[in-house]
Order: sequence, then structure tokens, then C-alpha cells
Amino acid sequence: MPNTIDIIERNMLAIPKTGMTTAALNAIRRLAAFANPDFYRAQAMRQPVYNKPRIIYRGEETEDTILLPRGCKDQLASLLSSAGAYVTYSDKRNVGNPIRVKFTGTLQPQQSTAAQSLLAHDNGILLAPTGFGKTVIAANLIAERKTSTLIVLRSSALLNQWKERLEQFLDIDMTLPPKLTKTGRISRKQPSIIG
Repeated sequence: MPNTIDIIERNMLAIPKTGMTTAALNAIRRLAAFANPDFYRAQAMRQPVYNKPRIIYRGEETEDTILLPRGCKDQLASLLSSAGAYVTYSDKRNVGNPIRVKFTGTLQPQQSTAAQSLLAHDNGILLAPTGFGKTVIAANLIAERKTSTLIVLRSSALLNQWKERLEQFLDIDMTLPPKLTKTGRISRKQPSIIG
């Protein structure tokens, strides 16, 4: 393993393969691999498993780089430092644009605890039951971080629901530049600051 490893942090962690042994590369790959519970559930119930992988791998690879999810950063740092390598990070993440926004809602004590826990870290996952107020917590996080935010949803119904809630819980003190038509005139339909 090389003495110094330069890791680029973008949408994923990019680890160069140069100078790494096969054993080191496999140890790094295992950080983004986990057992597939669907496979073992089907196997226990004697159902066919031919279309279910035993292991799920969330990494990607190119010829000279292994790409791991950013959530593996702490485990990767621990693995590389225990192997005696010095790790440097180049932060190439998109930081968004600063926005002027204020949270107009109130959080329940459990929501406030969850929001504070999420604010303490750069990334994370909020796993909570339906009705917990995940959208309200997200609005609070947007207001606290004061940066433009990309929200990815799986359906247009959820998208409309989120837009309504964000308009309800956020007071955004900004306007978008006017949208122009193909001829250069100002369009009658101007987009909302949310979505």
C-alpha cells in the first residue's frame, strides 16, 4: 500500500488503485458491500434465489479508481490508517449556493433532537416512521444550513407534497432571475423559487 493516498471527495469517494495490492483493494471494496437480506430470506423459505445477489456492492470502479459511497469515509480512513497510510482529502463536492431563508414552523422535541443530530454531520440518513415530520425536519435543515438544496423523490405526488410543505415552513427572501422565452422576452410563466 502506498504511504500517501489522495482521496477525492465528490458524489462518491474516489480512491486511486495505483500502488495498492489486491488484498488492499479487496478490503476497500468490502467497505461498500453487505449481505442481501432478500437473498437469505428467500433461501430460508426455500424460494428461488437465482435473480437475487448474495452480496450487494454499492461501489463502482474504473480502470484506475475505486468509487465508494461517501458514508464509508470514516471506515475507509480507519482501514487506511491501520495499514499505515497517510490519507489526504480533496473536497470537490458541490456546496450549492447561499440562500436567504427562515424556518417558520416549530419542531417537536423528538424532531428537534433529530435535526440537531443531522446538523452535527455532513451527511446522514433520517429513518423515521410515517407522520414523524421528516419534511418539517428537512425544511429546518435547509433553513439552518442556508444553502440551495436538491431533493430527489420517486413520484410527482411526493414532489408536490414536498413543495407545499416547503412553501408552508420556509420563508425564502430571494427571487429568481426572470425566465426568458426563445425570442428573448420575459415569459408570462415564471418558475417558483421552490421546484
